[in-house]
Amino acid sequence: MKTLLIFILLILSSVAVQAQIAKQPFKQATKAAKAGNYEQALALYQKALETADSNASPSFLTRIHYNLGVCFFHSDQLAQAVKQYERAIELSGGSYHRAFRALGMAQRDLRNWKAAKEAFVKAVRVSGERDGEAWFDLAMVLIEEKDFASAAEAFKQAIKNNSIALAASHNNLGVILALNGNFHAAEKEFQIALQKSDGKFSEAKNNLDFCRQRAMNKELQAKLEFGR
Repeated sequence: MKTLLIFILLILSSVAVQAQIAKQPFKQATKAAKAGNYEQALALYQKALETADSNASPSFLTRIHYNLGVCFFHSDQLAQAVKQYERAIELSGGSYHRAFRALGMAQRDLRNWKAAKEAFVKAVRVSGERDGEAWFDLAMVLIEEKDFASAAEAFKQAIKNNSIALAASHNNLGVILALNGNFHAAEKEFQIALQKSDGKFSEAKNNLDFCRQRAMNKELQAKLEFGR
């Protein structure tokens, strides 16, 4: 019994040492990534992944793969970023909200609109529909797909959930309203966009000017500007 106890303690000690060995390059990688040294961070995260053994916790492995994805994304290796984000999502059991949004951003930059939309929809759902940034990203993809009705609803949700892109959300909602002929409501959105940006959102100013000159509807539609 005593021998068995010693054996178990030795195994547990070995697992703890192995975990610590993996966490050291992880910490170094995170420091490098925060400094913008993504190539160095990639090498260190890969080392952490190689060092981690089968006893590593799923949450730790999830973070490694997600952070690898971020580094690949910032290194313009988008296909590799997609693979890492998908692995992080898989390891999390489909509950990693941040990875879904990051996956959507990578797919968006690859112009894979369908895949980007699916990722952003899942990011919204996993967040309990409270992520204003995911709503905004989803709306922009819907615009690319010319699904303006759905995009308008997504922009409303981005506004409701206090997206950091409030000015752009109001502006873009205004553009959709104007394209549908609801110029009065569109002007209000452009005005709010200007208020939210302290008058700095140039697209909203231009759109408001064109909206007030709406006699030539075709010219208006050509000059309205969506914004990010």
